[in-house]
Amino acid sequence: MSEFPEENHAASYQVVARRYRPQGFDELIGQEQIAHILAEAIKTGRVGHAYLFTGSRGVGKTSAARIFAKALNCEKGPTTTPCNQCEICEAITSGEDIDVLEIDGASNRGVEEIRQIRSGASIRPSRSRYKIYIIDEVHMLTRDAFNALLKTLEEPPGHVKFIFCTTEPQKIPITILSRCQRFDFSNVSSKSIAAHLASIAAKEGLEVEPGVLELLARHASGSMRDALSLLEQLLSFSTGSVTLDGVHAMLGTVDDQKILDLVAAVRNEDTREIFKKLDEIARSGVDFGILMEQLLKAFRDLLAMTAGCTESDRGEADFEFLFHEVTPELQEIAAFFGADRIIASMQLIDQAITRMRYSTQSRVLAELTMVRLARLRATELVAALIDRLKAGNPAKLTYIPDDNRRSALPPSVSAPRLTGAGAAVSSDISARVPAASAPPRQSTEHVTEASAAEMPPTGPPAAADLRRFSPQQLKELWTETLSSGSLGPALSAQALSASGFKAEDSSTLVVFFPDTSVSSMRYCQTEDKKILSVLTERLGGGIHLKWATVKSAPPAAEAPSQTRASHLDQAAMFRQKVNHPIVRAAEEIFGAQLRDVRPPEGQ
Repeated sequence: MSEFPEENHAASYQVVARRYRPQGFDELIGQEQIAHILAEAIKTGRVGHAYLFTGSRGVGKTSAARIFAKALNCEKGPTTTPCNQCEICEAITSGEDIDVLEIDGASNRGVEEIRQIRSGASIRPSRSRYKIYIIDEVHMLTRDAFNALLKTLEEPPGHVKFIFCTTEPQKIPITILSRCQRFDFSNVSSKSIAAHLASIAAKEGLEVEPGVLELLARHASGSMRDALSLLEQLLSFSTGSVTLDGVHAMLGTVDDQKILDLVAAVRNEDTREIFKKLDEIARSGVDFGILMEQLLKAFRDLLAMTAGCTESDRGEADFEFLFHEVTPELQEIAAFFGADRIIASMQLIDQAITRMRYSTQSRVLAELTMVRLARLRATELVAALIDRLKAGNPAKLTYIPDDNRRSALPPSVSAPRLTGAGAAVSSDISARVPAASAPPRQSTEHVTEASAAEMPPTGPPAAADLRRFSPQQLKELWTETLSSGSLGPALSAQALSASGFKAEDSSTLVVFFPDTSVSSMRYCQTEDKKILSVLTERLGGGIHLKWATVKSAPPAAEAPSQTRASHLDQAAMFRQKVNHPIVRAAEEIFGAQLRDVRPPEGQ
């Protein structure tokens, strides 16, 4: 008697991937188009002599080959719906049919094995219509083996069919490819995988927490076999119900909320919170390589949001990884980062993932990457300064030490919760801000004789009437108000890149940016509420902002250097360059000290 009462049962146990293997064309998940073509070929009698099934692992290549073989050799066929009950169908399903030979290309890759196939092909099938050779991983055959197969593959006997399966079609000689009908199997969508897993879980009597099957489908990366293997793991240790925490523990991943917390800490430039969250993740035993892959997918979904993907009109692949519930907070985070910064963040994360494969300091690399993501705003400031210098509009910016920089940043945004349905954020660029309750600053504007309208008296009006200002006055108001430092150096620099202003009506101010400063305009759009709060202190409430771009004029041609040299001596010309406004502004902005001025070559 066996020591283990369930030993006999365990010996006959069949894994989920084999028990629920598709047995008909209608059961091929995610490959409906290929199934339709093969079925039509059988219906019309246009069945070729050689087929090549390509695609990544676990997408149904070998299963489709078996179904095709059963459809051709079924006792009730050829038919598009094999019965799966006759002796031939059952033998093909179990891989024991004498006329349908499944060959492993990795272990039968030489010329001698191909010679055996050639000699066997000349013998008619024993009981079926066709003798079918299914060669899996056919790319593993040697070049000499492929050459030995060419003649038989081009003109096989009428009772022979070849079906080749491979994950690497690029390794197959073109002479073989040209003799086959090729079918490319695509990755199975996460939605289709989750639906199939749900049906299997119901048949197995497994209760799963909402989101578990979607997580398994996302982790399978388009492979149905990988998803079924993960489900097999759940069945092996579950007691009838499965929770999300248990699945994360099995996969070695972190839940979506922790990913959102890290993204929010990056948005708030809170390096202390970043180290705290990473320490919590490290103590839970999560591999940092897997964590960075999850972050890469999270930023990918944020990038999809910046492209306009929303909860109501999103496609199946728009939010494939995280953020399946798009909330206004997530939309705000995506708008704050902007597409350019998200792309830069994804590149940094991808570089970190690559470096982690060859390093033992994965935690240090993860911390370094997250801190760099939080400090990417500094690159935006440099970009804004370059745009302003190119536009000939230099301005002095005060450097803020790292310890005090947080005070100049926007208010912190906590990580959005993954509960409750969130309405999509409006895509309207304009925003309304109520009249400010803080005491207004006194006006210091001076009207020139060329002004087209009289300036308002000291103190803000009850409601702003922007039509009272000329474009030049609007520009002076904008520059003086936003240069006060209340917006912080980064936002002030970008806002002051504006080149023109127009009052569309009494409450709508149109702000024009040169087409060379589009990035500055987009940044200001995400922070328009802060800009409006400063403007309303000066002008009163009820103001709209609209944003537009104008084509920048080409730089004026300078007079020839020889003409200037004729009026100024060499020393005077150097002094002129030293005192140039752009040079002076660069000294103030970057805290630099001019050491030398050299004339161009040839002068």
